[in-house]
Amino acid sequence: MRQPYNVIIFDCDGVIINSSFHYFISWKRIFDEEGVPFTMVDYQMKVSGGTRRVGFRKIMGELSDKKIEALSRRKQEFFEQLIAIDPPQPFPGMTELLEFFRNKNITLALTSSSKNAYATLTRTNLLSYFDVVVTPHHAPTLDTDTELFRLTMQQLGKKPSECIVVEDSPTSIAEAKALGAFVVGLSVIVPPEALKNADAVATGHKDLLPVLSRLCGL
Repeated sequence: MRQPYNVIIFDCDGVIINSSFHYFISWKRIFDEEGVPFTMVDYQMKVSGGTRRVGFRKIMGELSDKKIEALSRRKQEFFEQLIAIDPPQPFPGMTELLEFFRNKNITLALTSSSKNAYATLTRTNLLSYFDVVVTPHHAPTLDTDTELFRLTMQQLGKKPSECIVVEDSPTSIAEAKALGAFVVGLSVIVPPEALKNADAVATGHKDLLPVLSRLCGL
């Protein structure tokens, strides 16, 4: 294991922002309307960490681009209704964690497959903490976390082996690992044993600061 690291790449939803339930309800609303069973396990294991196109195809099989666009619009409309009533907020302690690492001159980046991530970071006043932000908002043609992670690292000017990635999705953990990053799995909804492919696991946000501090030699 390479130590100390000086680059941390965070996921947004489920890691920094407490929004997993908002997303799950939005996806479930659409699948219920389509008559397709969908559970929180399906969300975490098949949908979370991927683009809408990938998520719909994993649950519903092969779909036309036109059908996916229509489903995506409906999901986004319902998601926007939800967050207007109950705007997602940062997890307790996450703003302070970002502040801590910025003050220690650790480079911070954010990679998310959500088209809503940029607006969420702006609304919660967290955007300024990150040196690089890569989402489908910036790279609409990219389909997988692998592509988004790779673009983030290119913009940082870092090799994957020089980066820590913090993720709560088993799919995203596998993709970051495949690139060669050191991956910290964050167990919030997904149990720790489902994140066993990560190089280290933080069991809740309270453990994240000590785990990352150790890896950064702080």
